[in-house]
Amino acid sequence: MNVSTFKRMLAVCTVFATAFLVGSPVRAQTKTFYPIFGRSYLPVAENHAFDHFNAMDEGSNLVNRYLLAHLSMAVYNNSQLSEQDYDAYLDALYANHGVIEVQGFHDSTTGADGAIFVTENAVIVACRGTSGSFTNIADHYADLDHAVKLVKIDNVEVGVHRGFWDAATSVFPEVLSKVALEVSNGRKLWLTGHSLGGASAAMLAFKLQYQANLPVQGLMTFGAPRVGDSWFHKIIEQPHAGGRALTDSTQRFVLAGDVAATFWTDGNDIYKRKHYYLHFGHTHTIFKEAGEYNFDYFSGELPMGYIPRTMIPFILTVGIHMEYEDALFEETASLLLAVGDDEVLEDLLMLP
Repeated sequence: MNVSTFKRMLAVCTVFATAFLVGSPVRAQTKTFYPIFGRSYLPVAENHAFDHFNAMDEGSNLVNRYLLAHLSMAVYNNSQLSEQDYDAYLDALYANHGVIEVQGFHDSTTGADGAIFVTENAVIVACRGTSGSFTNIADHYADLDHAVKLVKIDNVEVGVHRGFWDAATSVFPEVLSKVALEVSNGRKLWLTGHSLGGASAAMLAFKLQYQANLPVQGLMTFGAPRVGDSWFHKIIEQPHAGGRALTDSTQRFVLAGDVAATFWTDGNDIYKRKHYYLHFGHTHTIFKEAGEYNFDYFSGELPMGYIPRTMIPFILTVGIHMEYEDALFEETASLLLAVGDDEVLEDLLMLP
């Protein structure tokens, strides 16, 4: 047994022990649903995980990374609740974890969904990924429709993935209204999403900063595909609205072997011209080996293999593509244990 394996085994044991002592189960995807969605009906947590979210961070804070991975999965509605009831559930639940307010956003035509989480110093837009139920055809249309849409920004015509752009555009007025209010109140703007949600978050970040002139503090995606061409990149390489260039404020997490993160390479516009999609931001690759997650923060992009289109809906809902939150939790817990920060770890363990 090498030292790394021993430390990780020790970390896991300590996490379980800590969870037992604080009376909270170790992190799991399954959620407990409360029959009444008023905030006062939920058990009160002594500590608040989102009090540890650093709104001023520029992408390096590991606790931030885990909290955003958590929210990117929390917005999946895998229950029997309606969208409105699930929004109320999230609002009630996260009131116990340092979140002041949760406001959902939805569009049934494009399948775009998500929620806006307001904390003391941040407003976080979390976009939902592809529905795991295989019933939301609009989601899969957005994934599969990789034709190029031409968009003019500052007299420059850029090419974007039509499905992802249309999904983001459908909820943009709703998101902009809430985000603009919170930014005007001094909160920093963050966006996150997993899979299709990461692509939608990227499109919303672009629209908020380069069209609505709201500076994006950070964009963090997990297993997200490409969204724009080289002309799109030329725009986001420039600072705007008092914020950093979007290429600088973006962190991408990719599990090695997650082919969803390699979609799409190209598409044609209405004039039949081919455009090549590119990733942007800082890419961090996670390698899963013998059940352990190992992070390479300087990996760059990994090559793409051919995947039949008929397999894409299946790939997007199972397997390693759904393990980002687990990977970030293991990495964060290991670091917190190494530095002896039990208080923060206990707060994270209390998350649903």
